[in-house]
Amino acid sequence: MFMRIFSSALPFNILRTPPPISQVIYTPNNSSYSSVLQFSIQNPRFLSPAIPKPLVIIAPLYESHIQVAINCSRKHGMQIRVRSGGHDYEDLSYVFDAPFFILDLINLRSISVDVANSTAWVQVGATIGELHYRIAEKSTTLGFPSGVCPSVGVGRHFSGAGCNTSKCTLRAK
Repeated sequence: MFMRIFSSALPFNILRTPPPISQVIYTPNNSSYSSVLQFSIQNPRFLSPAIPKPLVIIAPLYESHIQVAINCSRKHGMQIRVRSGGHDYEDLSYVFDAPFFILDLINLRSISVDVANSTAWVQVGATIGELHYRIAEKSTTLGFPSGVCPSVGVGRHFSGAGCNTSKCTLRAK
């Protein structure tokens, strides 16, 4: 039911050729479900059959797919776990004790660097390594402060993950 509603709600009228739904939605019935689920799991204990798995993995190709996924989750009472590049050692993206799906932002990874204004527009699915590479393509003087692990997703990095910012903020409150 969730997949049917999600599929029918996608705004394909704005696209010239709608992408195959198999490139956006993965269920345990898809042959690629396990590989999509496991590709960035850093902690092998989350691969255990005893750990709850998502009912669906949604890998949006466009920002509008995110809106549809959120609306469908509300309608069906499903929780959302967001994955932006992986590196989730604490299981925040992979495990939940209620029906959930993973919103995998890996396909939203464009990066546009504006050297004249010293700015960049970065989609949440890009990695730190991709961001550094794109900046280096455009400039020999601009940079971006980050850690040393190029496969960390910018979405989690920008929100303070990996720097213990979110944990320290919670403790301070």
